[in-house]
Amino acid sequence: MTLQKNWRASIKDTSMSVAPLQSELASRQTHIGNIIPTHQTPRALNLMEVDPTAAGFCPAKLSKLDHHLISHYIEPKKISGFNLRIVRRGHLAHNASVGVMDIERDKAMRDDTIFRIYSMSKPVTSMR
Repeated sequence: MTLQKNWRASIKDTSMSVAPLQSELASRQTHIGNIIPTHQTPRALNLMEVDPTAAGFCPAKLSKLDHHLISHYIEPKKISGFNLRIVRRGHLAHNASVGVMDIERDKAMRDDTIFRIYSMSKPVTSMR
């Protein structure tokens, strides 16, 4: 068998084995979409907002985190605004919307502001 025929045969074998994975991925995406619709705010997701202490966080440190982000990113105009949610075990421990979502119109950042995000691996971290 020539190299080209061998290569084509391996592609056919690969495409046949990928099909079940694609259907599995599609069902997982549908399942995830049913659990957490992307257009809903934390309150619409039925996340119970609790005192940070009850969720295991120090309110003073969360406030310090907000202050750090504002003083190092918002005030020097590195970014126009941010939404910060800290959730533990289904409880919303911290919810902050700071800055503006539209610089030209000076529209304040809201809980439901839509962002264009190109790489989710860096800004979003989830641990269990």
